[in-house]
Amino acid sequence: MKKFFPLLISGLVFLSGCSTQVSLMVQRAPEINLKEIRTLNVKPFSVAGTLNLDLDNQAATPQKMSDKKFALEVVKLLLDVNDAKSAQSYIDKQHAEIQETHLRDLTKAIFRNGHFKVNNGNQYQAQLTGDINYDVQDVMETQENKDKHGKVTVSYKLTRTANVAIQFNVLDSNGTMLGTTTVTTKTSDSTTAGDKSKARKKTMDWPFLVKKAIAALHESTINKIAPYYIKETRTLAEGDMKLIKDGNKAAADNNWPTAISLWQTVAKAGNNKDKAAALYNLSVYDELQGDFTHALDKANKASSLHKQKRYTEQVQTLHRRIAEAKEVKELLNK
Repeated sequence: MKKFFPLLISGLVFLSGCSTQVSLMVQRAPEINLKEIRTLNVKPFSVAGTLNLDLDNQAATPQKMSDKKFALEVVKLLLDVNDAKSAQSYIDKQHAEIQETHLRDLTKAIFRNGHFKVNNGNQYQAQLTGDINYDVQDVMETQENKDKHGKVTVSYKLTRTANVAIQFNVLDSNGTMLGTTTVTTKTSDSTTAGDKSKARKKTMDWPFLVKKAIAALHESTINKIAPYYIKETRTLAEGDMKLIKDGNKAAADNNWPTAISLWQTVAKAGNNKDKAAALYNLSVYDELQGDFTHALDKANKASSLHKQKRYTEQVQTLHRRIAEAKEVKELLNK
């Protein structure tokens, strides 16, 4: 089994306008804590959805029907068939392909993450299953353009959007629910052409668009049950003293020893506003090194010396990071 090792924390310092920002990778705890569980059985997710496609024979589309019946009628028009059986067969085939692709790609994503292994036999600790729901909508827009001679040309823009929601459930080997949550996204494809039929033909077929949207959700799905990293930024405080600004410039040049020395000087000798700015910047450095306890101590001092939103937020962030670091450590040591 591939081990999930915490990454070494590293930061990238860059200038944004007149401010200096520090970029860092932050390890987050999952929403659903599966504790000692390491082996998952991944079941095929059920697939259902609705279609509202812009078609050449759109005028024949019934307007007052349930979503399922409406989608069936849309598919009949899409395939140019009259019987519901052929339309349903087409829908079933597309759903089976979506289901198979999702199962295969989600399993690969779990392997890449490394926190779990997958056993789709009988030797597993928890089961992952759920529902995929999609809604595909078309919007056709008419666009008029004038050339330099004043001649008007008309073009048509078709935008097809797939909204996808995946609800997934985690059950233990006895079928008891351990957790449930939902991830959502939407993906669009637009095509502009001189007539509507060409725009329709060039736009991505709805099953591919749904699969594309689903593929974008694999990482967020796994992040709900396994530790993960996200990129965050901290903006260094400025203060009034030149020493603080010089320290920020040194940090931007990746000269951390000089930056720390300058900030420490201000933290001892500046007024309350400048002391707070220097302490906050030192807190950011400690956080960058993974020393959350000292980072929190400095952030608390900064907040008490000078009331500023970013200092209060840093205190809150560090409390969260300390709690999550403890949770992640427990998860990784199981």
